[in-house]
Amino acid sequence: MILVLKNAVAEARGGCLAVEAEHGSWRLCVSGGRAALEASLDGAELPVDPQVPLHPSAALRVLLDVLSSVADPEWGGGPPLRVAVVGPPGSGKSTLVRRLLGLPPPAGPTRGPEAHRAVVLGREAEIVDLPGGAPAPEDAGCTVVVAPLDVYEEPPPARGRAVLVGSRADLGRRGLLELYAARLRPAAALALDLRRAPRWELARAVAACASFNPP
Repeated sequence: MILVLKNAVAEARGGCLAVEAEHGSWRLCVSGGRAALEASLDGAELPVDPQVPLHPSAALRVLLDVLSSVADPEWGGGPPLRVAVVGPPGSGKSTLVRRLLGLPPPAGPTRGPEAHRAVVLGREAEIVDLPGGAPAPEDAGCTVVVAPLDVYEEPPPARGRAVLVGSRADLGRRGLLELYAARLRPAAALALDLRRAPRWELARAVAACASFNPP
């Protein structure tokens, strides 16, 4: 199961919980009633004295966020939140979704809606990858709009709260991000190279979409 937080993504598998967060990665494994925590801090992001043991504290804060995400008694009690991911053909929708969820790269263009289960900010969710140019479905609770920054293309209609992700950020211009934002009026706008951005940045985009959609 994939858990999406505000600035981290976590995966629970085989008695272990692996977290990729803004300032490093953590892995917590439980076996025989004992827990083992491994931490890898990104010194370039958060320079600290290596003699000061800040890693476990930072790791535990993130892990507590993960645990609270699945401890909500309302979780699983209603229909999942549908997070629609839309955009022009080739804009990077499938790259965003599949990299976030740890899936293989897409084999080709998305031909039909592809729904993936996850927990987003503590709520059961479906992240739906739509074909290029398709509008968000009527039952979408929020929409992540992926739009290229190397050429302007009209974005598909969104539903609910919208978050704009400007893709091909390594090639494009920030001015196009402003044009898209004027058209969409998104709650948040990010410029990302979806092929190389860390997964916690991809998680931030999806979490921003779902932030004000309570169960």
